[in-house]
Amino acid sequence: MTGFGKLYSKAGFGNAFRDWCDEAGLLQCTAHGLRKAMMRRLSEQKTSQQGIKAVSGHSGDQEVALYVAAANQRERWRTTRSPRFPIGNCLTNHDKHV
Repeated sequence: MTGFGKLYSKAGFGNAFRDWCDEAGLLQCTAHGLRKAMMRRLSEQKTSQQGIKAVSGHSGDQEVALYVAAANQRERWRTTRSPRFPIGNCLTNHDKHV
């Protein structure tokens, strides 16, 4: 609720959240970024699409499905990569200094 007892508009909430993050010294945080991070973490914890939608406020499955698919892809990568060839050994000298 705003200081006037009204509901925030979408833009108004984003602006207020930006101010709150700035006041807290969290300059890298945004409402949208934290919402995306929450959806990613829920996806990684195998939360159902319906469960993610209930928390995130999404009404459709399309965007939520993107987070679930990305989490599934990361999990497949984690479980199929070979311990004999860790990804860090594939970096070039240039990549190591960046």
